[in-house]
Amino acid sequence: SYFTSSGHVAQPRAATAVKLAGWLNVASVHSPPAIDFVNGHAVGPERRVQSYIDLSEHMVAYAKAHKGQSILFGGDWNEGSRSTGYGSPSWIAEKAGMKKAGNGRIDWAMAKGAKITTVKVGPHGGSDHRLVTYTVKR
Repeated sequence: SYFTSSGHVAQPRAATAVKLAGWLNVASVHSPPAIDFVNGHAVGPERRVQSYIDLSEHMVAYAKAHKGQSILFGGDWNEGSRSTGYGSPSWIAEKAGMKKAGNGRIDWAMAKGAKITTVKVGPHGGSDHRLVTYTVKR
């Protein structure tokens, strides 16, 4: 856990996962904020960095536990798809054998055993993030 900017304790992050259409394991990502990957290293408040890395390690473990199955990780990474270093989204993709479908922002997806196409960034719709939609095919 870590402290928010208002001093409250934020609980450790977990990705909610479901199976869609009987073939695609989907996990919704919401990584801790205020983390940057600089020169291959996570930089930010110590507890947030640890929470980010813990979540990344769990996502890799999930992918390895579902070997041979189609997986999609998507959502708010609070980091672009090009970041590198231990625990970064690129590290997850490499270790889990996934392909990134980043849009240059912090909300995007990666998949294995599935192809992500037609990525569109829409309006905010009342959120602090724009709606990102995409098509997923086997």
